[in-house]
Amino acid sequence: MSYAQVNGNWGQVREIAVDEHDALEGNVHEYTYEYLMYVMLADTKLISSPPSGAREATHRYNVIVTLVPYFNWAFWGKDDGRTLSPWSNYLWHLRSELGDEYTDKLVSTMLRTFIDTPLEGENDKFDIYFCQHLRTAFGVVDNGSKKWSDVLQGLGSEPAAAVCPAS
Repeated sequence: MSYAQVNGNWGQVREIAVDEHDALEGNVHEYTYEYLMYVMLADTKLISSPPSGAREATHRYNVIVTLVPYFNWAFWGKDDGRTLSPWSNYLWHLRSELGDEYTDKLVSTMLRTFIDTPLEGENDKFDIYFCQHLRTAFGVVDNGSKKWSDVLQGLGSEPAAAVCPAS
């Protein structure tokens, strides 16, 4: 059973919703976006139980609005520009710098770290929290082919790289 907060109340997640305009226009990107949103809400432990507090709830939301666009773009092989989080763009830039296969595996592993250890690297600032999970995923994925400094540079954003651990 999965839960999401709607209008301040926790309730069971039950359906995927694509608006009529997208359905009539045949916007297939919207279908995969909504399916990914459903998977993130219903099939991961990110929303399988109410969070322990407001900060954790905010971090969960930010993880979802960052990773759903990235995975949708990765599926279609192009950025459609629709994101609420600059981290989606940073990850997409990283993908162009370090390659599809490596970055997709890195981001997928990072999602696993959010699911398995959501409180790891807990910090009031989402950027720091997110980047600590990225660093953990790098430690799992890297086989010596890349350096952490390559990842930081590949993000394409000095402010983003500045909040990440140096090593």
